[in-house]
Amino acid sequence: MARKDHGNQHEDRSDELPDVSYITNEDVQHEHTDVPIKPILMFGLFLSLAAAIISIGIYFLFHLLEDRASKSEPPPRPLSSERSTAPPEPRLQLIPGHEVHPLDEWKLMRAGEEQALKSFGWVDQKSGVVRIPIDQAKKLVIQQGLPSRPQVAPEGQGQGASPGQSIGNPAEVEQEIPTDPSSGRMTERRRQ
Repeated sequence: MARKDHGNQHEDRSDELPDVSYITNEDVQHEHTDVPIKPILMFGLFLSLAAAIISIGIYFLFHLLEDRASKSEPPPRPLSSERSTAPPEPRLQLIPGHEVHPLDEWKLMRAGEEQALKSFGWVDQKSGVVRIPIDQAKKLVIQQGLPSRPQVAPEGQGQGASPGQSIGNPAEVEQEIPTDPSSGRMTERRRQ
């Protein structure tokens, strides 16, 4: 059965906590006074004042030391103005005093290389070594071929033996094989 009286809900609620005000425990108590505000405010004021005094002291100390340092610098030397401010060669790119940008410098270098590849000129005039254009050099190499080492007949081979075969046993073949410690620069003869 539902009650129609909504005005007096607090009296009829069954989920309300029971009255326990009559229970007392002498061992458990709480503070009856609030936290004292005056010492906390005094500490905050003292801390702010100390921070302000220290900041002002550091400011004046900085300026004092800066003035002392500027007064203790030696006078400029008369020869120091004659010295170059740029470091000695080789200079890194993009340092003060380096007039050419690295990309422009690269373009100039490539143009010089292209000009050297496509023109005639002396490499060493005393010994008679000249430079010719690369296209003509390629044509000459194709026409004349590259120089090679003369083939030396291995010891023990006669006139009738083929270059890789020894006279004694036709199954054994002597070959020039690169030696292991030479990385292919020197060869040795091995029978296989």
